[in-house]
Amino acid sequence: MRALPVAPPRATAPRGQRSVALFALVWLAGCALQVEVPRPDPVARLPPVKAPMGSLSLAVELEPAQLAAAIDGATAEPLRYGQRSAIVGGWSLQVERRGAVGVTAEDGRLCVRMPFAGQGRIEVLGRALDHAVDGALVLCARPRVRPDAHLVLEDAEVRVEVDRRRVELATRVLVETLQAALGDGPAAAARRRCEALAIPLAPLVQSRLQALRAPIALEADVDAAASFGRDGRSARREVAGACLRVRPERLMVGQPVVSDGRRRSPARLEGRPSGSLPCGADGAAPAGAPPVAVAGDPDLRALPLALTLPLAMRLDDLAPRAAAALRDRGAIALAGGGAVTLRSPRIAAAAGRLTVRADIAGQVRDRWLGVVPVRRDVVGALAIWGTPVLEEGAVALREVRFDLGGGDRVQAIATALQRDPISAAMGRALRLPTAPLLQRAEAMLNQLDAGIAMGDGSRIPARVDRKALSLKGVRVESGWLIVEAAFVGHVVIGTPAPAAPARRQPR
Repeated sequence: MRALPVAPPRATAPRGQRSVALFALVWLAGCALQVEVPRPDPVARLPPVKAPMGSLSLAVELEPAQLAAAIDGATAEPLRYGQRSAIVGGWSLQVERRGAVGVTAEDGRLCVRMPFAGQGRIEVLGRALDHAVDGALVLCARPRVRPDAHLVLEDAEVRVEVDRRRVELATRVLVETLQAALGDGPAAAARRRCEALAIPLAPLVQSRLQALRAPIALEADVDAAASFGRDGRSARREVAGACLRVRPERLMVGQPVVSDGRRRSPARLEGRPSGSLPCGADGAAPAGAPPVAVAGDPDLRALPLALTLPLAMRLDDLAPRAAAALRDRGAIALAGGGAVTLRSPRIAAAAGRLTVRADIAGQVRDRWLGVVPVRRDVVGALAIWGTPVLEEGAVALREVRFDLGGGDRVQAIATALQRDPISAAMGRALRLPTAPLLQRAEAMLNQLDAGIAMGDGSRIPARVDRKALSLKGVRVESGWLIVEAAFVGHVVIGTPAPAAPARRQPR
């Protein structure tokens, strides 16, 4: 039996050689080179704002009518006087309070003037003569505020004023009777009322203090990016206006100052005033909040307020600046051949730095095994980053650099890009002038100077005394660029700002 021929075994390549061949085919097909950068920080819906301690001034006034009513109640009863003779005749006089009470200032004291009217009749030998006699009781005292925030009147003096015009011999008795009548019962009653007077000041200011718990709008809706000097198309209105949040905690009332018939007490409102963005409904006054504590301080001094006004905008609004810089730059040639293009920049915050992440695409020339020329696609992202700082007249990025992730080939691309002025161009594109920022901070203070709008449509007058206004810092955080304006001065609530001087018309 003849044996069948056996075919020689087919040679098979080792497994490792098959992997190398497959790897070579992939290389020759142009495998894409991946470039990655770290992720940005999370983005917050609202810009982060710090809340420092501070104090504002508050004018505590007692209206003249309130003070007059407290003293005038002791002189309401009418008085009757008279004398009659069966042979000669007689006279009669009825005295009563009549007319508005006036409050004036004399040498730092409050003076309450209570007018009286006397209606008299003289009867002589069967003939009757009616005669009116006018007078006034004037009480002057020095107001003081006790530590329990009660107003008292000290060192009271009372004097009687009688109109002695048109005084004749027959009517003299009426004038002298009115003089004696006012200096007796009404004067003593008014003095007793003055000595016992203790007007609590807390009820006079609690409604105003409660109103100051709500956020105070400092500006209307603003074009946020325009404040940073961005040219071109109008920006999105991402920031809904700044707020002053007073957060009152305690009111210290000082000794009164008397002028123009009014009693004003300087008061220092202690709390945690701060500026914040935006000014929305989430900052409304808390319902059912307890009253603010009110106390007297005989040595009260007005303290200047150091307030930080935040000027914030979303980092997304800076992206058109970066996009324009990349368009102007065009394709970037790489050493050894090939080029890449940067586009679609996204701006974010990363660990306190402003980062521009742009898509990178293009091709790089390479050699497989050092012999076979190939082209590899480059896809991924490039990060250009720097630390925002305040320089003279601008917000700028310091030490602008770029970063790529990946292996050796990526580092070769980075080396090539390093010779391109892309970082410097991006730094110039994101340089922001500070003059519009100071103008925006000044506009906030002007808004406060115009008064504080209340929920019922009324306004509380306010005055801002400026000592200094400057930019003190800049930071990026949670998707926001925040420039802080430092205001130092006095904010007096309850006293209007002085009227601007009238401009002289040219002849």
